[in-house]
Amino acid sequence: GDVVTGGVPREAAEEIYYRALTTYLDVDSDFDDAYDATMQSCLDLNASDSTTYPVSYCESVFDAFAAVGINTDASYVWADLSASSIAGVAPLATTFDASDSYDLGSTINGYEWHFGDGATATGVTASHTYSEPGTYEVMLIVTDAAGNFNTTTETITAYVGSTISTATWSYERSPYVISSSSSISSGATLTIEPGVVIKFA
Repeated sequence: GDVVTGGVPREAAEEIYYRALTTYLDVDSDFDDAYDATMQSCLDLNASDSTTYPVSYCESVFDAFAAVGINTDASYVWADLSASSIAGVAPLATTFDASDSYDLGSTINGYEWHFGDGATATGVTASHTYSEPGTYEVMLIVTDAAGNFNTTTETITAYVGSTISTATWSYERSPYVISSSSSISSGATLTIEPGVVIKFA
């Protein structure tokens, strides 16, 4: 037949399992690994083509594993974020959105944002301004009512502006990107820590 368990077309199921085998699994993988890999593969394909691979297919995969007792978790949560801007001259204002995150078997009840500069926020959407140039890793933590969670990250680069004031460029926020001609303000001091990488866009 053309349909696999749960109403997933055979061709779609083959693509899901092929991605799991070639992307996430190896010779040391066990049944629990197969569950995680198959779920992630289904959600990957849904993210790239939601028409061909609707999220209902992932729900069917989740139910199939639950039916045979392979997955021990009550739910499967997947964090997904988008950013209005991932690069630009500092101060860089960016809005983040986690509304494409999924939860199968439960409901999402928490979104926690870590912006990479010490600031945090909660909620399905959040806004943040990077006042200083540098490279920052944003982390989103999505939790659900079953107590499971998943994380994802995005890199934000705030470019060096045309005028540099007194500042310290730290190794932690390296690399620093100069996208145009920049000069140091009269009387200002720029301290560059050892190991800092400077790039030119």
